[in-house]
Amino acid sequence: MLFLQPVKSNPNQHFMKQLLFIAIISLSSFAAFSAGVLKLKIDTINAANGSVAGVNVRVWNFTNILSIQGTIGFDTTVITYNSVNQFGLSGMTNASFGTANTGSGKLTYSWNDATLGGVTLPDSTIIFTVHFNVTGSAGHQSPVNFVNSPTSLEVIDANFNSLTPIYINGAVIVNSPSGIDEPITNRFNIYPNPAHNQFTLAGQLTIDNCQLSILLYDAFGQLVYEEQPGNVSGFISKTINTSSLAVGIYYLQIRSGGEIISRKVVVEK
Repeated sequence: MLFLQPVKSNPNQHFMKQLLFIAIISLSSFAAFSAGVLKLKIDTINAANGSVAGVNVRVWNFTNILSIQGTIGFDTTVITYNSVNQFGLSGMTNASFGTANTGSGKLTYSWNDATLGGVTLPDSTIIFTVHFNVTGSAGHQSPVNFVNSPTSLEVIDANFNSLTPIYINGAVIVNSPSGIDEPITNRFNIYPNPAHNQFTLAGQLTIDNCQLSILLYDAFGQLVYEEQPGNVSGFISKTINTSSLAVGIYYLQIRSGGEIISRKVVVEK
């Protein structure tokens, strides 16, 4: 049985520099979200090489907003810009986006409420979806981040106040077409899922003496569990205790070198 332990920082590990949710511009507690702080969040998704991946941009506490602008950055060695659609704001069109710098991994956006009355949206509303061509190999990933250049990040409310939102970044993780990242494993299961007090992950490794890392993130990108089993071979089975975790959605990752498996885990009580 594995119990959750405080995560120790290890700056010498290269993979920690490439976490899905690095470069968060501003992140505060969940209590702050509930208190009415505006939040913009880019989803993290898995996609196969050769596919077109749609990454949603969502908002919470979007109340009486007059205008937004900013830039979304991405790694062009893994994904390239395709298109943008699914506009969730009245008056937002393709003309609201600047694509001149997409070749260098920068997509700009700018929207304002033509009525000047301010717009309010339900929590988790998708305000737009960016589609990317997935060109990277299985196991690679590209962060999809809010960045402050060339168009600076800005949100203005109906009283012409400049707000300070919480920005949460996402990523595109490249899987094999089967949805499983070879060569780490050809079989990987999580059960039970949804989990109550614990779940087990099990898989058959295809390479002997793999240096594995197991990580669990909450929905806001916070690392809540980490284990490094060391060099392992053959069939693996790990039981992870979730009794201390809040109800919600979590993301489990297994890493070995540049290879990554990512799975969603739901915790219930």
